[in-house]
Amino acid sequence: MAVAPRTIPDLALLVAGLSSPFEDEISARAAGAALDDPNVQDTLRDLYPRLVRKKTITHALSHLERAGADLDAITIPESLFASAYPLNRIMAPPAATRSGEISLASIGRSLARHQELIERVIVELAGAGSDRLILAKGQAYRARYPGYHRYSSDLDVFVPSWDDAISVLRLLCRQMGFALHGCKVGAVAVLKSFRRTAGHELNVGLYAGGFPTPLLSLPFRLGVADPSRAGAVEVGGARVLACSVEDLLLSSALRPLLDREVAGRALNDARYLLRSDGMNLDWDYVVATAARNELQAFLLGLVRSAERTDGRELVPPEAILRLGSEAKPLGTRSWLIRYARASLGPVRGPRFVILDRLQVRLFRAEIGLRRRGGAGRTAAASIMALLRPRFRAVCELRSEPAPAELGYCLSRLRRGRRAGQAEALVGFLPDRGQESLLRKRTTVGDVHAQPHRCEAFLVSRARPR
Repeated sequence: MAVAPRTIPDLALLVAGLSSPFEDEISARAAGAALDDPNVQDTLRDLYPRLVRKKTITHALSHLERAGADLDAITIPESLFASAYPLNRIMAPPAATRSGEISLASIGRSLARHQELIERVIVELAGAGSDRLILAKGQAYRARYPGYHRYSSDLDVFVPSWDDAISVLRLLCRQMGFALHGCKVGAVAVLKSFRRTAGHELNVGLYAGGFPTPLLSLPFRLGVADPSRAGAVEVGGARVLACSVEDLLLSSALRPLLDREVAGRALNDARYLLRSDGMNLDWDYVVATAARNELQAFLLGLVRSAERTDGRELVPPEAILRLGSEAKPLGTRSWLIRYARASLGPVRGPRFVILDRLQVRLFRAEIGLRRRGGAGRTAAASIMALLRPRFRAVCELRSEPAPAELGYCLSRLRRGRRAGQAEALVGFLPDRGQESLLRKRTTVGDVHAQPHRCEAFLVSRARPR
């Protein structure tokens, strides 16, 4: 007897419904359609990598469970978990059955455990007296909106000054077992550290003084690092600061700029925030700050997408008018030039952007040539070094070469040039004793000792103002 071919449901509609941040009719209908499918197991296996990639898997699991799904009985192959980024990177595979299957329920429990571990880091930082620490991005959304089951795999925190950042980094790396694995230092800075705990990779982005743009010496002008604009929230029983709702919305508007589309989690963030507080925001501040950062078109696009998806007005109509109803979003490069023009002038701005991007490429190319070795490549790399005066690596400030087992490092050149405040990071660079800490998962889930990357410790010495 012939077997009827499988009818494949509209996966895009199911993903959209299951990604909803609300327990509404749309999410209930999508969950019901998925579970009513005779091939529910195959359908959910098709949906899983899409939901993980959109970073809405936590919403989907909640909607399916609410619709009556037995998530312990619905499984995916262990190989599918291992190939679906980013979950395969932040946590080890949950326990599989003998046949190599992992239940959706066990994935949900691992996600909940990951969030618990992040919250412990927040509580530990708060308990150590880091009272100038400001939660931002994902953890700020979770703290300000407890009903919003947002997927957030890491922790982003802001502090007002460089000295504050070094104090927190010292706490993370000297007392809490984190390792510095990258930084971007310019007019503001972001210091990236991580720790592996019980199979989970916990990443902390520590921002000093503000929010960097791709031009490290021309940061965004947002109030996200200003404690006077933040408000107290509770996380794991500890009181900490979270950035204001207005600054949360503005930081969400940066995602379309950096990702070049309004989609997935950024749209969910905007919908939840605007449905909760859109009519009561300080729109004078929001509009003025968006204009100061040339973000009007991106913010307008985000607000319109949220209203279109929600099917109703979420902000005062006059706010839309003030953002400029005809504004059109720019690509990242066009935005950089416009922002630089507004900051530095019509001639100096574009020139600054072009030289900045060119020198970054020369910096990376130089490292690649030195890593590959050979007299000709080394000579070419030396010329490139002279052509990239704006950029350097913290590694170049080491007093002694990095341990050979970490791989090639610019510290071998022993240049010893000064780099201002970035010199404080030298003591946090990876060393021989930290080799085991520097085991990060790849995007396919394998754990390996990451080769040392000087380009990850980037310092911009440009002074455009």
